[in-house]
Amino acid sequence: MKISPNTPELPHIVPWGFRVCGRVVPAKLSSGHLRIVDLRGLSIDAVVAADVDASGRFCTFLQPGKYEASVRTSEDERKKGLQ
Repeated sequence: MKISPNTPELPHIVPWGFRVCGRVVPAKLSSGHLRIVDLRGLSIDAVVAADVDASGRFCTFLQPGKYEASVRTSEDERKKGLQ
């Protein structure tokens, strides 16, 4: 791409993806393992698993679209009512 005084306009820029970040509390499962966040595409057929770090933060890149996020829980947590 070349920009000069004669052509001061940029062409349309279309992103190929977005960086999506978040935080999960608590960061660890009852077993002590770190959690995983699943991001399921609603408008596209995609599932992305993002690892949570020790502070509960996660970041991943997603294609444009609508997503639903869910945090994986342990069997013990599901028995106690955490979904």
